[in-house]
Amino acid sequence: MVVPRAPGIGVRGDGLRRSPGLGGGREPPRTVKDANTSRFVAFPSGGKIVSGDTLSVYHKIGTMPVAAAMPPSWWKQYCPWASTVLEVAGGDSVPRRADERFLTWCDAKGNEETLMTFKELWDRAEAIAVSIADYRGERVLCCFVPGAEFFGVFWGCLRAAVTAVPVYPPDPTKLDKAIAKLGLIRDACGARLCLTDDTVNLLRLTKGLLYSWPQHLEWRTASSLSARGALPDDPAAASFLAFLQFTSGTTGDPKGVMISHANLVHNVCSVCIPLSQQGVEGSPRGRSSGISWLPGYHDMGLIYAHIMPYCWGAEMVYTSPLTFLAHPELWMTLAARYRVEFTMSPDFGYRLVARRLKKVGVLSSLRFCMTGAERVRESTYEELRKVLEPFGFNATIVPAYGLAESVVGVCVAWGVRTSKFRPDLVCCGTEFIVDIRIVDPETRTEQPHATPGEIWVSSDSVAGGYWGKDSDDIFRADLGGGRKYLRTGDEGFIEDGGLYVCGRRKDMIIVQGENYYADDVEIAAQDAAQDEVRPGCIAAFAVDNGDEEDLVIVYEIRKGKDAAAVARRIHAAVRSGVGLGPKRLVAIEERNILKTTSGKIRRRATRDALLAGSLKVVDDTLLEKRKSKLAKKRRAPMGPRRDDRTSLEDYRGERVLCCFVPGAEFFGVFWGCLRAEVTAVPVYPPDPTKLEKAIAKLGLVRDACGARLCLTDDTVNLLRLTKGLFYTWPQHLEWRTASSLSARGPLPDDPVASSFLAFLQFTSGSTGDPKGVMISHANLHHNVCHFCIPLKENAILLGS
Repeated sequence: MVVPRAPGIGVRGDGLRRSPGLGGGREPPRTVKDANTSRFVAFPSGGKIVSGDTLSVYHKIGTMPVAAAMPPSWWKQYCPWASTVLEVAGGDSVPRRADERFLTWCDAKGNEETLMTFKELWDRAEAIAVSIADYRGERVLCCFVPGAEFFGVFWGCLRAAVTAVPVYPPDPTKLDKAIAKLGLIRDACGARLCLTDDTVNLLRLTKGLLYSWPQHLEWRTASSLSARGALPDDPAAASFLAFLQFTSGTTGDPKGVMISHANLVHNVCSVCIPLSQQGVEGSPRGRSSGISWLPGYHDMGLIYAHIMPYCWGAEMVYTSPLTFLAHPELWMTLAARYRVEFTMSPDFGYRLVARRLKKVGVLSSLRFCMTGAERVRESTYEELRKVLEPFGFNATIVPAYGLAESVVGVCVAWGVRTSKFRPDLVCCGTEFIVDIRIVDPETRTEQPHATPGEIWVSSDSVAGGYWGKDSDDIFRADLGGGRKYLRTGDEGFIEDGGLYVCGRRKDMIIVQGENYYADDVEIAAQDAAQDEVRPGCIAAFAVDNGDEEDLVIVYEIRKGKDAAAVARRIHAAVRSGVGLGPKRLVAIEERNILKTTSGKIRRRATRDALLAGSLKVVDDTLLEKRKSKLAKKRRAPMGPRRDDRTSLEDYRGERVLCCFVPGAEFFGVFWGCLRAEVTAVPVYPPDPTKLEKAIAKLGLVRDACGARLCLTDDTVNLLRLTKGLFYTWPQHLEWRTASSLSARGPLPDDPVASSFLAFLQFTSGSTGDPKGVMISHANLHHNVCHFCIPLKENAILLGS
């Protein structure tokens, strides 16, 4: 059979005839000899190189456990004569499938909303291409809510030799941040035009009028575009940039991955389609079909769920990611109705289905389910099979590894298998089409079998770099021998010929010299609170406390859930499963955690937002410091603390503010105040989202009681010293953290008089006249011993 050269070796021959047909495509080669240009190598079933007129020698692989010595025996390149996906579609799938249905878009109820044939989409793309011909060679933003309209626009950009820049549609609830992000991407790529839909445009012209949108940017709706002439017969060259995939855009340094037409056609025709053909091999149907809910601006949603099926000639069913999140069971309902053969999703999508689906139609047609974009978990697919097998589900689970810097796909594994060394890791690649190495990034030497290192990849899919940035060290790393590699930034290892991905190197958590993967921590936390914490909405990272790094976990908690109970379960699960106890657990409101446009958690950005006080915190639990890697949980002191008593001697007889987030630390401080003959004044901890009002309220209480000291915890103090620097805090008030208090001598033997004020309970503080209820030790003793305890004892007695 005919298979391509090793990635990165040789150049494409130019002996192909241009077709006068659909959009300047090229004719397929008429003979094997025509196909055997300098970019191809022939392998018989035995794997030996067959001599040919212009055959290249496949890249020689050394003795290290690499993963690309030879393509698998089933591998066959799709449309080897094509140099762009335009040639694949225009010269193969569109004329072959012209009037057959390609696209079915279903609404939130599963009803068919938009239908489109292969030729209808191709013609719509041509009309758009003609209408934006003035922007040839430029970058154009594509800002659309999920829907079929985006596909015509994207193909129109490709046909017009315009570099498409898919961007996330603005979230109406976070419009200021969304517009700022859009502006950063616009400034980075220099776009003059933004194509959009009527929905986004209406938002821009109504609510958006209150905000400052990017300057020097023309907006045009896709519905207003129409052909004004013929499409020039000079399609984009293989070296031209097909699109920019921005992997970050919420900081001042967005990174746009430069995907050329050559990168795109290689990944589609040499990786994605051959893998999919293998997945549906033996299918009795004339052509394959799939279903996807992934967004079009996501690399997996754009390439694997749209461009690949269109070039392959497969039929696709789509629904919105918003629909999926609201009704995950609809995904499998539609899969059964349309008898699709393949689908794809991150791990959390399959978990949602396994938990939510109760009944569905027959799923026996489903041949394979691809999973990627996040850590693949064996337990997810065990649960999925239990739920779906009664409905005929027998699909192969296909864990995949890929990244936007290599278009989307790198490798897959057929079936779920786990590592002998790390049983929690699932293999993400076994039969390799591209060159994969495991490298020590410091020494730049390959790692031996089952030894973790950075994953390096080499193939024609590897992008040219980041737009406008010097990124050669990432995209053209040298391992010797003249071959260049992409440094993925992912940690992994190869075991028995299989690739296992541990996690992102930059997100490694290092505590007392031990390395922990953030993915491991997040999975343990998710498993401990599946019903209370939103799937895929957990961030684990380290924060420097001055002496060492502390583990902090931030997670979105569902409304109405017991935050304190969730924190306890997560703490126990992480300590038990990972061997590291989190120092701080922060529950935040839903849809508040920071993610990339492809839905991945932005851990470092979430950490920065937490320290700056910009997250909407529901509960903030500060736990004990970690004593050792496997230390047992230490009980926080629940009674009076002797050190607090003697540390407050200078304030005897005064009022002291006690400002703490909910946690055990407050109890020791309160009892310490009682024993030190200090009147405690408990106050509400400042809300980071309403800091100005919270500080004003604190000032009113301080002025009312005349306190000179405020005792607090590390969390509130960090807020005061970071985000709080922009506000005016109460004057003449000393701040001390409870963790800084220590005994300076013995406790005096002079008990507090019953008439002394135990604490002030302020019932109001948001006006200019806060009221502090004076509770003496006598009042407190009477209420506890004559009312609360007798009632409790009586209730227990009655219950027995």
